[in-house]
Amino acid sequence: MMQRNLSENLVISTLLFSMVQVLWQVPFLIWHMYCICCNIRTEEWVNWKNYPEFHLVIQPQQDNTFTETRFTNPYDKGIVNNIRQFLTPGLQRGHLGVL
Repeated sequence: MMQRNLSENLVISTLLFSMVQVLWQVPFLIWHMYCICCNIRTEEWVNWKNYPEFHLVIQPQQDNTFTETRFTNPYDKGIVNNIRQFLTPGLQRGHLGVL
């Protein structure tokens, strides 16, 4: 069996650590890119039922007596405009209020 010195062990352990980090950081990055493209915060997405501006009330049909509440995002201005709004500090942020 080949003996490894300390520097080889350090390189291998750093490589393994970096690969494990990618496992959670890539989905995290993808989620944030999605939120930027849709102009919504994670907290608003998770708790949309607590925010009336995200409610779209569907009136009952003739054979149904219950109203249905669906998600709608009034702040979504399209992917290009949402990204532009996120990247340009001078534009009005709408509900985000952060740079």
